[in-house]
Amino acid sequence: MDARLLLITTNASLPYQFIQSLIAHKKPLPDLVLLCQFIQPCFEDPHPLSETIIVPGDHSVTTLCFEHNIKMIKTHSVDDFEVTLSKLIDDYQIDLLLSICCPVKIPSSPVAKINHHGYNLHPSRLPLFKGPTPLFWQLRAGLQVLGVSLHTLTDKFDSGLLVAQTDFKFSNGSSYHQIETIIARLGAGMVCDLRENIARHHPVTPISTYEKTESYQSFPLQKDYLVDAIWTARHAFNFIRGARPNPTAIPFQYKLKNGHIDLYGATKIIPRPVLATAQKTTATHPQVDNKHRLIINFSDQEILFEKNQYRFSINK
Repeated sequence: MDARLLLITTNASLPYQFIQSLIAHKKPLPDLVLLCQFIQPCFEDPHPLSETIIVPGDHSVTTLCFEHNIKMIKTHSVDDFEVTLSKLIDDYQIDLLLSICCPVKIPSSPVAKINHHGYNLHPSRLPLFKGPTPLFWQLRAGLQVLGVSLHTLTDKFDSGLLVAQTDFKFSNGSSYHQIETIIARLGAGMVCDLRENIARHHPVTPISTYEKTESYQSFPLQKDYLVDAIWTARHAFNFIRGARPNPTAIPFQYKLKNGHIDLYGATKIIPRPVLATAQKTTATHPQVDNKHRLIINFSDQEILFEKNQYRFSINK
């Protein structure tokens, strides 16, 4: 018999896709979901530019729980979170607690009552890229290999012992949700393995990682959305396409001498024209072609933006 699993989460896209992956692969579902519906995120340093990545309507954790008979309890207040959690652990005889996108630090007292304690699924190769928006920062850093980690809960965010970790490559131009689908599938596999090991009374053994340094990034500020011309085109393309679920809310920006360009998406990477040696005068400033498409030069190639993917903002 699998360990009884309590999932603490929000109506966000990653937990939705995590449950979807379990369903698709016919794996055991959570026995209980505690859905946090706090008005404001409860990270240590929330920022007004942060966005809550909520999945609307039919594509929500709430809907999945209803459709697949998963017991769900909603909590609307940070103040009664610990009491609610403690009662659920007792009432449902929970063996294992899993946090995905939980907006509040999970108190240690209720977790200590669980035989196999609690774990958090984090979309980076910890201890690198701790914090609430790791996918954004990994793509901003130009990484082409991303990570997923499963670790024990402690009194610090993203700082417990690692029990599973892997990395993966993604296709150039992948969207935020396409990358999250991979993270959810890999994370679901880790959690299923953990539940099976617990059911077989196998010890949960911490693993080591080759990462020797750690880093933490909070919610991005406006300056962090800048796309730098010295980047490679692939770096910029993947950042614009994959770092955020809805770039129309807070656009990326490309700086000009007298203003900037708001970027809401990107169409494709195009090779830089090969000119004769005497004609090598590649423009370093953005160009708009006769179809009103924007072309921006980066360090190695160019990116094409359709006319609905950019907007000039010129200083007066």
